[in-house]
Amino acid sequence: MPGYEVSSLKKGLQMVDLLRERRRLNLTDISKAIAVNKTTVFRLLHTLEEMKYVIKLGKEYELHPRLFQERQSVRETIKWSKLQALCRLGEQAKKDVFAGTLEGAAVMVRLAYEAETGQLADREITGPVPACQTAAGKAILAQLSRSEQLRLFTACEPGQATKHTFTDPDLFLRHLAVIKQQGFAADYEEYYPGLLCVASPVFCKDKAVASIAVADRLDVMPKSEMRSLTRKVINAAKEITRELNTYVSSLE
Repeated sequence: MPGYEVSSLKKGLQMVDLLRERRRLNLTDISKAIAVNKTTVFRLLHTLEEMKYVIKLGKEYELHPRLFQERQSVRETIKWSKLQALCRLGEQAKKDVFAGTLEGAAVMVRLAYEAETGQLADREITGPVPACQTAAGKAILAQLSRSEQLRLFTACEPGQATKHTFTDPDLFLRHLAVIKQQGFAADYEEYYPGLLCVASPVFCKDKAVASIAVADRLDVMPKSEMRSLTRKVINAAKEITRELNTYVSSLE
């Protein structure tokens, strides 16, 4: 019955249906499609983003990946604060350790080990970051099909965060092929000036479900130390992969 409608809720649901149908749109496209002014559309999108119904990538919006996932995916069952391999990696590296999970074309990064306290952790430290600009994201992207890699790179619309950011899709896909072969990804100031990062993928049943990473400032972690650190990160990722697969098998 028209008299019982909540207009703002109706507009929000129209936007969700629109993004489900057309996948990815910018604010202007959405405003025109549902015949609502940009200010109102922006406020509704902000609310939907806060509630994790949509995700913003560059200047465009798409539905949050969680809407397409099973209620309890494997990666959602990972208890980072229980994985002792992360603690060993943090103690060896004497640095914070991070865990990354792919959310559409973005990567969500959580602090998994805090060097200052020497304790395992499990807390989100940043919002969505373009996966193609970070080692944590690239380590996972490298395990996907070439067509999916290209789709997500295009969805990122990374622009040029720094002078080291990849902007050419062909070059980026070749870069991902090297990452897959070597088993780790490195990020030399691609997302933030002066920041270095190395990451390795974590697998469950041969599918990359996450990555673990160590990052620090260039003046604190020179490239000369990266080789030794990379081996530690790769070994820790393999250990977590074994632990995760054992745990999942026990549930079957």
